[in-house]
Amino acid sequence: MIDERILVSKIKDKYKDKTFKELSKMSGLNMTRIFRIFNGSKISYQEALVLQRMVGLKNQHAYNFINDNNVKKVEAKIYQLTKLEKILGVGK
Repeated sequence: MIDERILVSKIKDKYKDKTFKELSKMSGLNMTRIFRIFNGSKISYQEALVLQRMVGLKNQHAYNFINDNNVKKVEAKIYQLTKLEKILGVGK
């Protein structure tokens, strides 16, 4: 399991020559949010997924900073939203 500090460390190692502004453009996260994450702020599940994709980790459930029950709830909500988007014809 990956701790959020290890995930941030991997991002810092992989993109050590990038500025916060460049990382912001690459990730879609706000520049000040990246600064806060790099300085120890807690990471949300969605932010962790973005960072995980940037590092290239395969297992999106490999984080130990989120409760497994919460993961299931988030996945259920995403599933519900996806179904709703299909019904409404958005999210293509």
